[in-house]
Amino acid sequence: MCRLAAFPPGFKRNDALDILANFESCNTDGTGSTYVKDGKFVVDKWPVAFNKVVKNKPFLAHMPYDGWTVAHLRAASHGENTKQNTHPFNVGPWSFVHNGIWSEHDLVRLTLSKQVQMEGQTDSEVAAHLWNIIGPKKFAEAIDYAGVFMGLHRTGELWVVKTSGDLEIKALSKEQVVMASEFDKQKYEDTVEALFGWYHFAPNGTYIKHKETRTSWTRGDPYTGSYVSKAPTASSGGLFASKSRVHAGFGRVDTTATDIEAWRNEEVISTETALSRYCE
Repeated sequence: MCRLAAFPPGFKRNDALDILANFESCNTDGTGSTYVKDGKFVVDKWPVAFNKVVKNKPFLAHMPYDGWTVAHLRAASHGENTKQNTHPFNVGPWSFVHNGIWSEHDLVRLTLSKQVQMEGQTDSEVAAHLWNIIGPKKFAEAIDYAGVFMGLHRTGELWVVKTSGDLEIKALSKEQVVMASEFDKQKYEDTVEALFGWYHFAPNGTYIKHKETRTSWTRGDPYTGSYVSKAPTASSGGLFASKSRVHAGFGRVDTTATDIEAWRNEEVISTETALSRYCE
C-alpha cells in the first residue's frame, strides 16, 4: 500500500516531512508532490525512496504555501519503478494520487483505451482518467474497496474519496484540517478516521462538504462529534458549528454526557455501549 497526505495552506515544511517520514516504511518505490501556482500544477516526482529524495532534493521547499500541497509515497503494486508510474498524475484539471489497489482497473483501461493515452501501467493512472471523466462524486459512488483517492483541482480546491483503507483527519487552527494515511499519535492527538465517501475542501484548507457512500464505524466522527452516521448539521454539532466541541477536539476530546446520551438514543443502544465507544 502507498501512503499519502494533504497539507493545508500555511502548514510548515518540517512538520510535513515529519508526517511523511513517519509512514515511509516499505513505501519506497516513489516520492511525489503537487500544488497549484498561478493556475498551473507544480509537480515534483521521482521513482526513489522518500529518505533519498529528502537528502538530495529540496522536496516541499515551497512550504509553507498559500494553497494545498498533496504528497505521496509509493509502494508499487502495478508497474515498474519509473517516473511514468510515480504519483501524482496530471489529467485534465486534476492532479491525482491514490493509496490502495483497484482490482477493476484493467477493464476500465481497456474501455478508455480509444479515448485516452496512458503513460504508465498503474491502476492509479487509470483511476485518474476515470475521475476526470465522471467527477469525484460519481467516482465515489462507482468505486468500492479500492483505497483512498485525492484530486487537487486547478482552482485550488481539494477532493478526497475514501472507498477503503486508511485516512486520518486532524483539525488545526483557523478551521483548517490536515490529512494523512496515518499520524504519529504521540505528536498528533485526537485524529479521526475519515468516513467512506467523498470530501470537498476549499483552497484555504477548510471543509466545504462531504457525503458518506457507505456506513462507517470510526473512532469519532469529525462532523457530528459522535459515532452516529449522518450528514452534519448545526444542531448536531456539524463541522465547526461548535469550535469547542467539534473543531478544537475534532472528535471526542471534550465529549459530554449529552453526547453519550445522544449516541444511546439515536442508535437505541445501551449506555454501557455508548460509554465503551467514548472510552475506546
